[in-house]
Amino acid sequence: MKTTKQFSRWLPCLICVSVTSVVWGQSPCPLDSLPLNVSLTTDDWGYELYWELIDASAECGDGSALLWGGNPEVGCSEGVEGLPSETYGNNVFYTSATICVSEEDSLVLIHRDSYGDGGTEFVIALGGNEAFGFGGTGEGNDWAFQPILAVADLPCLAESIYADSANWVGSTVSATVSPNEPSPPSLGCDSFGGWCESGLSNTVWLSWEVPEEGGVFEISTCNEQTTFDTQLALWQVADCADFESYDLINSNDDASCDFGPYRSTLLTPCFEGGETMMLQIDGYYGETGTVELSISASSAESWSLSAEVEDLSCSLQTTFNPDGSITMNSNVGSSSVSWDWEGPFGFNSQQSSIGPLLPGVYSLGASFCGQSFSQTFEVQEPAPLNLVVSLSPDCALGSTSAAVEVFGGQGVDQATWTSGTFGTTGLEVSGLPGGLFEVNVVDENGCEASEMIWIEDVGVPEVDLGPDQFGCAGDAFTLIAPLGSGLTYEWSTGQSSALAVVQTDAPGTLVVGVEVVDGAGCGATDSVILTLDDCTTGLGNTTLSDGIHVYPNPFDDHIRVQVPEGTEIGSLELFDVTGRKVSCSWANQGRFWSTNVNVPAGTYTLWSPASLETIRLMKN
Repeated sequence: MKTTKQFSRWLPCLICVSVTSVVWGQSPCPLDSLPLNVSLTTDDWGYELYWELIDASAECGDGSALLWGGNPEVGCSEGVEGLPSETYGNNVFYTSATICVSEEDSLVLIHRDSYGDGGTEFVIALGGNEAFGFGGTGEGNDWAFQPILAVADLPCLAESIYADSANWVGSTVSATVSPNEPSPPSLGCDSFGGWCESGLSNTVWLSWEVPEEGGVFEISTCNEQTTFDTQLALWQVADCADFESYDLINSNDDASCDFGPYRSTLLTPCFEGGETMMLQIDGYYGETGTVELSISASSAESWSLSAEVEDLSCSLQTTFNPDGSITMNSNVGSSSVSWDWEGPFGFNSQQSSIGPLLPGVYSLGASFCGQSFSQTFEVQEPAPLNLVVSLSPDCALGSTSAAVEVFGGQGVDQATWTSGTFGTTGLEVSGLPGGLFEVNVVDENGCEASEMIWIEDVGVPEVDLGPDQFGCAGDAFTLIAPLGSGLTYEWSTGQSSALAVVQTDAPGTLVVGVEVVDGAGCGATDSVILTLDDCTTGLGNTTLSDGIHVYPNPFDDHIRVQVPEGTEIGSLELFDVTGRKVSCSWANQGRFWSTNVNVPAGTYTLWSPASLETIRLMKN
């Protein structure tokens, strides 16, 4: 740990370092040279540091350093002799004295760290502005650089330009950007008060003193010699060497003119005379070239405003987010105009652009240099986002298909369906199980709406009324459909319960059917045939002992036997007049036996093995 290290035998010296301030319009150096100073911020162990600024032809520690500082015991390789130094404190900012250098000089900044962890931050200032920044690493660094500046590259070295005089012509090809140099905001290419892009690439600066008579002025690069896409910014500056004192007055990126669509033009505020302003020139996304700039008197009548109204993204009934806005843009810059807004619910503002806003009508009164402007704007609320869900059961698959129709909102192309752990997406979906579902949609503006829907379980009911039945006219037949929750019944007899009782006195054949439908709308059907005979007619003795009744007699291919309750007959056999057994298959349904026989007309005998009795039958 570094905390285990001990201080050297040298005690820190609190020596005040001489600082030369660079004042705008004044320079401590000849016209052919630049003022330079070194600033540094130490780490947690300032006593580990030593540095020198030397000419590239010199060596560290040879006694020829231009600027130096730090612990002399650290020195270069084995310390340094002959140069007074100081041991720095921890986490402290220091600024060196100012020296004069020329653009032809080749310089080296030397940094040494006795522990080998670096950490010291260096800044080289030229003409009062930050020109180079270096971060110390390891045991030390040697940074070589040349103090070469483009024409008007630094604000404090800016050339002067005059209104209604000769145009200024220069180049941005070799221009650089100073650390922390101010930049207009990125507002879009068609807006005043900002640039298309954010950031800087190759800036040059001009100094302009407003004429004594003051007024409104036009600043423009729409000139014959301008060769690239320019960006302009006008700054009010308290101290050219202090970027924090720069206040943006107006800026612009694009303006249509005869010399190219991407030149720049801006209007100034209504200035009083005598104030000095700074002009910043840059190129769109790094474009460079020759630029011609003019400043000419204009008038307040050139003032213009444009407005962009943004309605609310969502209905307040859907989401309470009053995000409406009105953005005003002025060709003289927003800060040059007096703004007075009034709106619903006592709203008022003195800002150029207002928001977030509730829906309603907003009134603007604006003024600039004796010119007035008034207009009303309406911020609207969109229709609420509503959902209509339709369901279609897929009875064969045992699931439900669904679709959601969206009203209101903007650009809804997806819906989310969730029920417990089940989830799926789509405006149209299938394979949904039964249960409580939440249907949710979100439009392009982030507006959200949801509905809760219940989906019935889907499954085709199994309906089986059993085999066809036989009986006598007047008998009551009970038919039972499957039972279940949510089922509805529709019988051919008109009955609507799970159980149906069918009774008719007329002999013949009766078909009775039922349709069973579940809660999802899925249904199934079944039917039975009831064959009802006239059991009161026949030939002679048609009753065996034990009350076994045979009908009809004569028969026509079909023979029926009715057995009293509690009587067991076991089986029946049929013989023709020759005594030959007729092959037939008997069906038994409780007390009733029946068979279908395809035999010629004639006389037949029915024998009951259980009673050992016979009965004579006739075939029509």
